[in-house]
Formats: sequence, C-alpha cells, structure tokens
Amino acid sequence: MLSLFLSYLSDLSLLIQNFFAIHQDWLWLVTVAIDLGIALVLYRMFGKMGLYTVVILNVMLSNLQGPKLTVILGLETSLGVILYSGIYFATDLLSEKYGRREGQRAVLLGFVASVIMILVIYISLLFLPSQMPDHAEFAGNVHDAMTTLFGFAPLFVFGSLFAYLISQSFDVWIFHYFKKETGGKHLWLRNNVSTLSSQALDTVLYGLLVWAPVFGLADAAALAAAKYVFKAIIAVIDTFFIYWARTWNVHDTDWNDHIEVYQPNTQDEDAGDLFIDAWHGKTPLWKVFWIYNIFFGTIILAVLSAITSLMSPITGNFIQFFAIVLSGPYIIWALRSVWKCADNSSQIYKILAKTWVIFVICALMIAWYFLYTY
Repeated sequence: MLSLFLSYLSDLSLLIQNFFAIHQDWLWLVTVAIDLGIALVLYRMFGKMGLYTVVILNVMLSNLQGPKLTVILGLETSLGVILYSGIYFATDLLSEKYGRREGQRAVLLGFVASVIMILVIYISLLFLPSQMPDHAEFAGNVHDAMTTLFGFAPLFVFGSLFAYLISQSFDVWIFHYFKKETGGKHLWLRNNVSTLSSQALDTVLYGLLVWAPVFGLADAAALAAAKYVFKAIIAVIDTFFIYWARTWNVHDTDWNDHIEVYQPNTQDEDAGDLFIDAWHGKTPLWKVFWIYNIFFGTIILAVLSAITSLMSPITGNFIQFFAIVLSGPYIIWALRSVWKCADNSSQIYKILAKTWVIFVICALMIAWYFLYTY
C-alpha cells in the first residue's frame, strides 16, 4: 500500500514537472499567487510578526535567486523579482495597519538579516572541503556548488543591499505621503503609486550597480525593463490582496495585548518617524552615530569603492557620480542628525560627536576635490 502511494506521488511529481517545463508562464503566475498567499496566511496567523517574517524571508530568498535568469512571457528576467515584489506587499500592509514606523522597521529588519546571512555564508565558504578518501569527491562537489551559488561578488552584495534599503525606505515614505494627502482614502492609489515608483527606483539602482558592470549598459537596461514589467504586474495583482487583508482583525494574533492598530485619522503621523526624529535631535546619539552614520556610511563607501575598482573609467565615473548624488541627501541627513542629537548627550560625547561631524565634512570636501581634479 505504501509503495503504491509513493509510486503515485512520484508519477504526480513528474507530471507537474513536465507541465510547468512546457508552461513557464503559468509557473510564474502560480508562484506569485503562492508568495502572496503565504504572506496572507502568516499575517492571519501571527499578525504583524508574520509580515516581518515575510519581509525577512523574501529578502533572503530573492538575494539567493537574484542571479538566476529565466524567460517569462518572452522576456528574460531575474527569478528574484517574484519574491522581491512580495516584500512591497508586506511593507505596505504593515504601513496601512500599523503606521509608518512599523513599515520602516520591517525594511531595516530585512536589511540586517541580509547582511548577517551574507556574512555567515562568506565565513562558511572559508572552510575547506573534507579530504578524507571516502567523502573527498562528495565534499568537493558540494563545496564547488556552494561557491557557485553563494560566492557573491562584492558589487552584487553591496549593490543589491543599497538598492533594497533606498527603494524600500522610499516606498514606506511615499505610501504615507499619499495616505496623508488623501485623508486615508484611495488605498489602491497609494499602494500602486508607492510600489511602482519605488520599484522603478530599485530597478534603476540595481541595473546600474549590479547588471551594468557585468553585462554592459545596453543589456542591463533590457534586463531592467523586463524586470519592471513583472514588478508592475505583481503590483496590480497585490492590490486585491491588500484590500482583503486590511479588513481582517488580527489583534488577538499580534502577541501584544497592548498594541494599538493604526487608524487613518491619527494626528501628527510623522511624529514617530525615525528620519524626522533624528533630524530634530530626538533620537539617542548612539543610534544615530553607530547605526545611521558608521554602519550605513560604511556600506555606501563600499559601494562607491566597488564601482571605482570594478568598472571602466568612463562608465565607472558616470555611475559613481550618479551614486554620489543619490547618496548625498542621506549623508547630509546623517551628519545633521549627529550634530542635533549630540545636544542630548553628555558634554564629552557632545564635543566628540560635533568634532567628528566637522572632520567628516572636511574629509568629504578634500576627497571630492581630489576625485574630480586628478
């Protein structure tokens, strides 16, 4: 009986594989439905914690699947675009139900999870495969496969992380901008405008920073255009899901009896926003200095360095200038935040923080002068 059942499962699995091998477009639609369906199930079961899980899981899976190229609807695209688009659905639903702070928190959780995953995988690749006679061939094959799959190029790592952080933060901001402007009405408008615009930003950044150095600008533009077509389709599809999920009462599954679900007419919506709090000096100095300046500043510097070293002088200078201009507002915000938040600290830390800001500004001016003079 058991062998008959296993044989039936084997035949069914083979039938499914053969069907989707011929109908790849249907496989894409089914995968999108499964991805959004998983997000809904996790939200229904665990509330906002489930949506945090969706963001973290999809970010890591899309990073792993990002380099794999496939053809859907006659267009060559990255496989990671399917799961990556689901992140926007989760952050938009978080923002809609719980407010802007929770949406931004999910973005940062996904970013930190990606950094940790990449670091741990890099360490694991430093271990040499076993040379014991009985398992040497197997260990070598597994090591080579892991190196191929997880051997991230520095440009891919920093480019994808940079594009994710910028585009997702922009998505949360513009979602609430339209929510405030429309008085909490027209969910379809803010959901699609925020997703389509932030997806466009992510596509441009990823294409310039990751695909262009590998395939050239022309092929990178073609890949980016194809990716954006699929992202736009998914954005329209997830509108129906977010309308459905918004009506659910998941208060009892949020694991917090004192949580207050976000209401559209809440006063002073931006009061708790981390960017505005830091800008006005309302955030602890340690957080602004170590996280927003040192941690993220190092990532920005690494991206610029990778562009300089890995690309041709002409293309590299163009994209480097574009990246500097794009990161300029963040650098200004970060330095201003340290200066303002220093006033809430002890005298010694206040002096050290403001001295550091002055030093960084001088160093940036000197670097800019030598970069474009010599």
